[in-house]
Amino acid sequence: MVTRETYPTAYKDWAISVVTEQLQEGSWAAIATVARFSGTAQEVTPVPMTPVPIPDRRFESREAARDHALAAGREWVDRNTVGA
Repeated sequence: MVTRETYPTAYKDWAISVVTEQLQEGSWAAIATVARFSGTAQEVTPVPMTPVPIPDRRFESREAARDHALAAGREWVDRNTVGA
C-alpha cells in the first residue's frame, strides 16, 4: 500500500509531499520531497533523511513513517528558506 499526502508549510509557495509505503514484511518506509512554486513553475527537491537514509529506515506504522518524513521535510524547508 502506497499513500501520498501533501502538507502546507509556514512559508508561502512551499509544500512538503510525503510518500509512505507498506513493505512486504509489514513495516513502513517513507520519503519526503519539498516543492517550491513560482508562477507556473514548480521546483521539487528530495529531502535527505537523517540520521538514517530513507532506504534503510523502517517504521512500525504508517503514521510513524509519515511523521518522520514530514519532520525531515519541515526541517529542510526551515534551513533552506532564509527570508522566504
